[in-house]
Amino acid sequence: MAICSDGKTVVVRYNGAPLKSYDEDTSHLKFFDLATGKERPDSTRLDRVWDFALSPDGAKMATLHKLSAVGKELMVKVGDLPASVQKK
Repeated sequence: MAICSDGKTVVVRYNGAPLKSYDEDTSHLKFFDLATGKERPDSTRLDRVWDFALSPDGAKMATLHKLSAVGKELMVKVGDLPASVQKK
């Protein structure tokens, strides 16, 4: 869980119910309004995401992806947070 750069939004990684095989595993990055606790519409589904982190300025996000069932292949993707949760 981390607070986005707008200071009003919390992002969390959420795993759905356990599934039969890792190939079917998905995560969601869910954004919640800090004041109301309600989920925002810019939540997104990400396949095979183990973990995520925000940059110190809260504007970029890195996600750690597991590419194989045995966990030997990992990849980090870096991207911008949705514009709606960046500091204006």
